[in-house]
Amino acid sequence: MRIESVNVSEVSEVADGDKRVTTGIFKSPVEGPVALGRLNLAGDDQADRVNHGGEHKAVYAYGLQHLPTWASLFPDSELKPGFVGENLSVDLLDEAVLHVGDRLRAGDCLLEISQPRVPCFKLGLKTGRRKFPREFVRGGRTGVYLRVIETGSLQAGDEIELEESGPSDFTLAELFAAVYDLEGQGRRIVLEDALKNPALSAEWSELVRGKLTRLDGV
Repeated sequence: MRIESVNVSEVSEVADGDKRVTTGIFKSPVEGPVALGRLNLAGDDQADRVNHGGEHKAVYAYGLQHLPTWASLFPDSELKPGFVGENLSVDLLDEAVLHVGDRLRAGDCLLEISQPRVPCFKLGLKTGRRKFPREFVRGGRTGVYLRVIETGSLQAGDEIELEESGPSDFTLAELFAAVYDLEGQGRRIVLEDALKNPALSAEWSELVRGKLTRLDGV
């Protein structure tokens, strides 16, 4: 894995129909080393750190190999790094291989996968396609949220190395599919395994518990 682009954005106000909303999703590439703290990259911010930031969502990484899949939905647009509002555009980031709890070395930073991404309506604002958040979920190409274990700096061109594998037997893709029924009814074994993983974010622990409750018909 290699970082192709590091993307940041300050919070801005944009139009949402007749309303104004604040967002940090309109990220642009930056050159050179970028400092990474516990909550975000230098120059980056989130409008709502309860739902879009915080310790377990300090950095969002996305695999550029997914862009050709989405290109058919945006025939008049050139899809570039930062298209889905990611901080790290990675040449190949495979949710079918990675796990919650995997620790990744990038630059002199150590990052840990905390959860897949579930986008809100602001991804529709970013891309100009209102239903894209739902299509994004159905596609299962989620990217990964990362918490920062060791701060430092990183930049475009840095290799990303798997330093330590997480404890789960199931991949991010399998976990996401189990919660969102992408392959039929959610697989209980995947959900129960996820709750044993100390690296799973509190947000996703709640999602998994809710899914198990629904499977039980409670």
